[in-house]
Amino acid sequence: MNFGQRNIAIDTELQNISRFFLAGVTEAKKITSSYDFYHAPFIFFSSGFERLLKVCICLNYLKK
Repeated sequence: MNFGQRNIAIDTELQNISRFFLAGVTEAKKITSSYDFYHAPFIFFSSGFERLLKVCICLNYLKK
């Protein structure tokens, strides 16, 4: 994988991270006393954090 492809892959992953966090916030806003489905926001946030940490590990690896 060349340098340009890596940049595109990291950029795409960062876009996915922002989408997961936005979806998590959107789902968290829907929670009311009558709608108490907490699973969706947690799943979106955990997927976003997991991807964020993977990008951090990859960037640290590329730095070395």
